[in-house]
Amino acid sequence: MGEFVIGATDFGIDPEAVIFDIVSADGAPDLLTVEFEGRQDDFDRILQDQREQWGWASFPPSFYLRDFPIPMAGPTGVVTVHLARNAYRTYEVALYLMEHNTVEATITINGGQRIEITGQVELLGNLTPFHINWVNPAPNQVL
Repeated sequence: MGEFVIGATDFGIDPEAVIFDIVSADGAPDLLTVEFEGRQDDFDRILQDQREQWGWASFPPSFYLRDFPIPMAGPTGVVTVHLARNAYRTYEVALYLMEHNTVEATITINGGQRIEITGQVELLGNLTPFHINWVNPAPNQVL
């Protein structure tokens, strides 16, 4: 399925809500758009087990990044880009958990099918590590 980890808590990824799209245009950088939402079932279980840590949240976290320019993949098919903490000034990007929280991250895309986002999110005034890992399923794979 995938991982959407904040701190030490894995919220999972709702596969029905995933957007992972790379648009190519002649003579311009490729544009990356991704959206990930935590799974509601995982979130409900987390609230039962870790109410003290996450009880202030009403729903699972989500991450979005829209129309972010990335270089074309080289011969290995791997693209790595850095998402600066102030990227929200230019691009639509945030980790949403009760509010739009700023992030700084490294994004690695492998073959246009796998994405890994690793960085820090500012939650409640504290920098907290987060990690998203997603692989697009094969066309006939049931999630």
